[in-house]
Amino acid sequence: MNWFYSKDGEPIGPHDTEYIRKIYISNEIDSATLMWQEGMAEWTRLDQLSIFADIRNSTPPPLPKESRENSENKGAPKRFAKTNEYSDQNVNDEYNVKSKEIIIHYQGGPWSRYFARMFDISVFSFVFAILFLNLSYWIMSSKDYEVLMNASEYTFGILVVPGGFLINSVVITIFGNSPGKLFFGLRAVPVNSSTKFGFQGNLIREIRVWFYGMALALPILSIVTMFLNYREVSLGRPARYDVGFANMKAEPIGKIRRAMGMIVTGVLLLGLIAQNVVENQKAAETSRPKEWTNPATGVSTTIPGGWVYQEAENKNKRLFQFDYSNGLKGTIIGFETVGRNIGLSEYADAVKEANSEAVLIHDERKHIVISGVQLLRMDGQFKSEKWHVTYIMFKKEEKFWRIIIIDTTGQVKEDIESDSMFVALFRSI
Repeated sequence: MNWFYSKDGEPIGPHDTEYIRKIYISNEIDSATLMWQEGMAEWTRLDQLSIFADIRNSTPPPLPKESRENSENKGAPKRFAKTNEYSDQNVNDEYNVKSKEIIIHYQGGPWSRYFARMFDISVFSFVFAILFLNLSYWIMSSKDYEVLMNASEYTFGILVVPGGFLINSVVITIFGNSPGKLFFGLRAVPVNSSTKFGFQGNLIREIRVWFYGMALALPILSIVTMFLNYREVSLGRPARYDVGFANMKAEPIGKIRRAMGMIVTGVLLLGLIAQNVVENQKAAETSRPKEWTNPATGVSTTIPGGWVYQEAENKNKRLFQFDYSNGLKGTIIGFETVGRNIGLSEYADAVKEANSEAVLIHDERKHIVISGVQLLRMDGQFKSEKWHVTYIMFKKEEKFWRIIIIDTTGQVKEDIESDSMFVALFRSI
């Protein structure tokens, strides 16, 4: 049976009953000391608890006020020493505050805990999202990665939040606390004060917070669970995810420090929201079709939504590159002026030879006619990647044109006329 007792306006504990008896007999506490344990509705004076009736009747009364003051001041740490500013009257006033306020002081107010949690989850979920995307790019197939990149932001958020909790548990295990709780003077400890949380304990608590505190980060449900936990903590009870598992210890921090923590967390959240808004606006802009004028011909065409023009690095401005917004597709259009006696097949041979170190081009070639123009098609694959590449070449006037279609998912577009990007670029020539 663990007890908390009030000393110098702060809850101390938990301690077992035998320990309370010893410090009572040694006059470290007296009959007026407020006591509390889990299950009690409010703090109660020791002399009103029947379990301590035997020691109350067998011990002498407390020392006179002056002697007690001298004894407490002599051995007390400086920050607890009584001065004119922290008199016995102030101590008594502190003891007489409502039990709910004392409990909240011990386990931390709901807003301090909320801002500490939001800081940790925002930072670590963002870190996990970066790690997750980079790792997924290398270990997932291009098709699966495309599905991931096309997922809604809500779906992606539900995926990365558990990773934020995982990183948080690792950080707490290594450093003893999370940055958010450290800043707000909070620390989660096991209910059994004689033990410490290892990685397993920290991970289990983070999972409990994720499930009971945030409802798996599901919209609306997470708001309901946060409200329920806010009510529990406001009433001086443990949060639902900590019942029977952990206690939250809170160190006194100044108003300035608490305000700074809330401001920093608020700025962080607003920054993430602003970044999300900007990215959504950029995605909306990219998704709209736009006009593009071919610099070589001066002919305008409508580029399908999702494609972004990139300034290719070429001195003669003979290559024009477009990338798809998810980074999985690319299209390049370019031209060259060669001698009149060079045919389309000879030009295709030259292209194959020029790209032989990077691309394995198949021997099979297809002849296509679009709008009366004779085209030659070659397909291949990058040697270092499984990216599929399609070359479409044709001659118009004195120029040989080539449109190169790159698909990192490995998909092959059999009917090139159904490729909206190819059709748009072909119309600009």
